[in-house]
Amino acid sequence: MAAFIPQDLRIYRFHPDGLDPIAVYVEQFGPEASRITVQCYAQAWTAYWGSHGEAGVEAFVAASNADYIADNLLWGRDESAMLKQYRKSHRDYVIRIARAIQAEFADQARPGRASSPRTEALELALRPFATEFKQWDGVGCRDAMTLDEMFSHAPGETAGVTFADLRRANELLEES
Repeated sequence: MAAFIPQDLRIYRFHPDGLDPIAVYVEQFGPEASRITVQCYAQAWTAYWGSHGEAGVEAFVAASNADYIADNLLWGRDESAMLKQYRKSHRDYVIRIARAIQAEFADQARPGRASSPRTEALELALRPFATEFKQWDGVGCRDAMTLDEMFSHAPGETAGVTFADLRRANELLEES
C-alpha cells in the first residue's frame, strides 16, 4: 500500500473577531493538490482540492466564494440526523469560519507581510543573531560553508544550513 504523504505542511493560527481561535493545517501533496483541516473550538472540518492552481491553496481559498469553501468543508458529513434548523445554523457557522480563513490567507499574501507562519518563526528565531551574523560576514566564511563548520561546538545540529542560507535569511530580515 502506497502512503499518501504531504510534501509540505503549513499551520496557520489566528483569532478572528466574533469566533473562537482557528487553526488551519494545510497539507500540500503536489503543485496543485492540497488538503486543509480547520479546527475551531471543539470541531474540525477537512476539504481536499486536487486541482486548485499553482498559486497555492491559500490563494485559491482567498479568491473563492465562502459558500463554496464551506460546502467543501462540510462535504461528506452525515447531517441527516440533525434538525433542519441546526443544519442551517451549523452551515452558517462554517461560512463565518470560511470567511475568516479567507481574510487571514489574503492578509498573509499582502506585500510586506511574512509569507507563512514558518517564515515568521524563522524571523523570530534569527533576529537575535543579526548582530552576530554581521561579525561573521566577510571574515573567511564561504557561502558553501555549513553552520556545522562555522560552529564546531554543535556538529550535526544545523542540518546542512549554509552561510549563504544565513546571508539570505538576514537579507530578508533587514527588508522587513
